[in-house]
Amino acid sequence: MPFAVIKLPEEPIVIVSVALPIERHLSSLYSIWVQIDRLAREERGPLYKIVDVRNQDVSFSDILVALDELDDHPPGSIADPRIRTVLVGDHPMLAIAVKKLWQRFSLEIPVFATLDAALDYVRGELNR
Repeated sequence: MPFAVIKLPEEPIVIVSVALPIERHLSSLYSIWVQIDRLAREERGPLYKIVDVRNQDVSFSDILVALDELDDHPPGSIADPRIRTVLVGDHPMLAIAVKKLWQRFSLEIPVFATLDAALDYVRGELNR
């Protein structure tokens, strides 16, 4: 499967690795949402999802396809109110993705260059 979900033990945190282009992997995307939905139902509070797109060539097409798939606010997706999403990567298109997510869904998505920085941020949010 081109996508992978890793649930961190004893923490409401999952790390999702993705493969692009997204249109080639839509069935995997839907499968990930089902897994995230199941995990979110097991948590008392929000589930933090760290989406790792390091070493991926994010395209504008990937962003548009993903936004279109979010229109119905599928459970387990970035549009699910139980999920707090954080991005990891340094591709220039991530800034556009974050801007479009804000414009279309009023979602503020932090972006970090490293997985460690994202984990530090999420753990800080959980300790508040």
